[in-house]
Amino acid sequence: MSDPLELRIEKSIEVIPHELKRTETHAAIEALCEKNAWPLRWQKTDLSRTIHPDDLFAIAKSPDSNYLYIPFELENEKKTHAALYAKAKTYFDYQDTDKCFREWGYFRTFNPLFQFANEERMINFLDFLTAKCRCIYYRGEIRHSCLPHGLKKPAITTNTFLFTYDALVYNNVGGKILFTPADYTTRAYSFADL
Repeated sequence: MSDPLELRIEKSIEVIPHELKRTETHAAIEALCEKNAWPLRWQKTDLSRTIHPDDLFAIAKSPDSNYLYIPFELENEKKTHAALYAKAKTYFDYQDTDKCFREWGYFRTFNPLFQFANEERMINFLDFLTAKCRCIYYRGEIRHSCLPHGLKKPAITTNTFLFTYDALVYNNVGGKILFTPADYTTRAYSFADL
């Protein structure tokens, strides 16, 4: 595969599961593209810009069509919703800007893909990102952990963000495995739909 990422001995042993999942996702998407004769580009190194994806890949539906650029974020570890929101907000603010084009040199629009370990984590974050209040009462008081009352930040309901989870990618990469904050409760997409 192109652009191999060397796993050096100095790296913590804790990164190995993360790297293996990245590789599994790469292999699944590469197999899908090969099956459909879609040109695929994949970059694993030199990814530090305003955004810092784990990988960056691009798919074209035919040799003549434009590439769809997809910064890939593997959310393998539990993170707070505040930390995930900060990452998503950076992508949201960076989308379709001159700064994006200057830093990368070949695209300004993209569809970030966030892959979570399981469906529950993905849905919990999508609910948070889209400002669904699922806060609880505790000792007679409401405990807000939601976006509008807790962080007091704006919701992100764009249809350019893509979300999925491990089991979908590894078991059915060609199926309807992608969700967007705009309509995740009613619709799923496949890579062919993009």
